[in-house]
Amino acid sequence: MPTTRPTVVLVHDGCSDATSWFGVIAELHRRGPTVLALANPLRGPAHDASRVGRGPAEVSPGRRDRTR
Repeated sequence: MPTTRPTVVLVHDGCSDATSWFGVIAELHRRGPTVLALANPLRGPAHDASRVGRGPAEVSPGRRDRTR
């Protein structure tokens, strides 16, 4: 039976961008999960929640990481 790796989704706050997660992504890669660092558009809570909510569905199978 194949095993699946967890996917970790990282979302930055209003004082940074997705690149702020590079150090965390490197550490997570050493531990094995797939990592998705989303770019939060910071256009308001409803818009941002909608965008961030779509991010995990856009992960391509087999990708180790993606910064959007």
